[in-house]
Amino acid sequence: MLKVRLIMLLIILFYGFCLGEDEEVPFSELRQKAIEKFIDNKEKEIRDFKGNITIGKNDSVSTHIIIENGNLEVQGIISGDVIVIFGDATVKPGGSINGNLSVINGRIYQAKNAVVTGTQIETNVKNLFPPEEWKSGLSEKFGEYIDRLHKNDFGSYSTLPLGFRTLSTIIRYNRIEGPFIGLELPKMIGGKYTMFNVYGFGGYGFGQNKWQYKLGINKWFFSQTDNRLEIGGESFDFNDTKDFWIITPFENSLSAILIHEDFQDFYRIEGYKIYASLNYTIFLQFTLAYNANRYKSLENNVEWALFGGKKKFDNNPAVDEGNMKSITGNIYLDTRDNKDNPRSGWYALFSGETSNSGLNSDFSFNQYNLEIKRYQPLSRYERLDIRLMAGTAQGFLPFQKSYDLGGIGTIRGAGFKQIRSQRYNRDVIIGFDRMLLANVEYNINHRIFHSGLSLLNDLNYILIFDIGNAWHRDQYEQDNRWYKGFSHLQWRDMITSAGIGIVSWSGRARLTLSRRLDSGKDPMRISLRLRKPF
Repeated sequence: MLKVRLIMLLIILFYGFCLGEDEEVPFSELRQKAIEKFIDNKEKEIRDFKGNITIGKNDSVSTHIIIENGNLEVQGIISGDVIVIFGDATVKPGGSINGNLSVINGRIYQAKNAVVTGTQIETNVKNLFPPEEWKSGLSEKFGEYIDRLHKNDFGSYSTLPLGFRTLSTIIRYNRIEGPFIGLELPKMIGGKYTMFNVYGFGGYGFGQNKWQYKLGINKWFFSQTDNRLEIGGESFDFNDTKDFWIITPFENSLSAILIHEDFQDFYRIEGYKIYASLNYTIFLQFTLAYNANRYKSLENNVEWALFGGKKKFDNNPAVDEGNMKSITGNIYLDTRDNKDNPRSGWYALFSGETSNSGLNSDFSFNQYNLEIKRYQPLSRYERLDIRLMAGTAQGFLPFQKSYDLGGIGTIRGAGFKQIRSQRYNRDVIIGFDRMLLANVEYNINHRIFHSGLSLLNDLNYILIFDIGNAWHRDQYEQDNRWYKGFSHLQWRDMITSAGIGIVSWSGRARLTLSRRLDSGKDPMRISLRLRKPF
């Protein structure tokens, strides 16, 4: 009965979140202003689209078109006015727009033998409103919307944290900190001069009764973006986790409060970092850093939750305590069109870390991680999202650096961190030091079904496939070098799962059902996510 109530709660939360999405941003007001300004025949039908749209060579559209948060590609004919908001419009050879073409916070690209019979306008949100309205609060109102879509003068999302810099509040809840409240000042990329930039956060965990902080300062040289050299340093003392890639702090807080489940493991990290980064264009970044950190284990401090009956939080696992001095390096590529909900582009991150006695460290290891993501539109209504991850190490890998898989954000048909080594002592295997993972999502826009049901109009659908495993090298190979310990792998060694899901139009809220394929014993697993997993 408890499981039935939990499933009903997840469905209600998902539907409620979908209903609230359209009210989160002021798009309706912006849309109305655009219609008043850029559409001549207001009696004609208007069709609205969200996301990337392609009008094929054999397609002919006889209505006005408005596109929100997406790019338009015209190969066929549009007989009406076109408005693209927060995206680009491309008219290909042979394409024709018999009307006005207006792009707000985007660009127009027209081939030589393409036709646009009306007026072409590239403009900004600010220009749609009288100056007195903009100054009276619309700047902040629409600024939040633009920031959420990651659209600005630099174009698509990139390796630099583009967007507005505002002091934000941090509120979260977990089994270590209890309620945590703090303030965060993010990094700033803007600014006309090469001034020093101060950033960081500070806050207090009421269940742990401890303050936390991070204070950073940096300075950029040469160019603000394309050939940016950035040098900086950070000092910090806070609770950290290696599980940010699995679940966000916001989702984890809701889970801890509502269903008595904490999906992040924590440790205390205190120390400092000195780093330098170099951008080759805004899409490719190289980073080198020296780290001096002290790690401490943390214990559960709170047990409260709204629901969950007699459930208790799992004990937070201990880590290998001590002073870790290391050198880290990253190569980071990012051409995604949006950070939170990408529809096209590449993401790649290769990272390496070395720690040894020569650096006066208590630990000795080399670790290498690779993550690649591709977001590939297949047609007007389909997209394929793929993530590949691999990790390996040489030497004694501390428990807080080890790999574990299973459940949300990883292999979704498996139990949470089901593929995980157990801590015994320093003379026995402590953490897995090899990992492979692949996630595939086939996204289908609801319009592919031509459904007349209004309930389905704001939903998209996904097919899910996950495959991966984690293990320790000396289970199969005595050679300790980082590239050893993979040769034994066969298909039967991999954990696989498949599933289906429904997704809100923005791609953020999703309700999925997954099950392991390699084992007939595991149950079907349902999950609610409020962020795209990758």
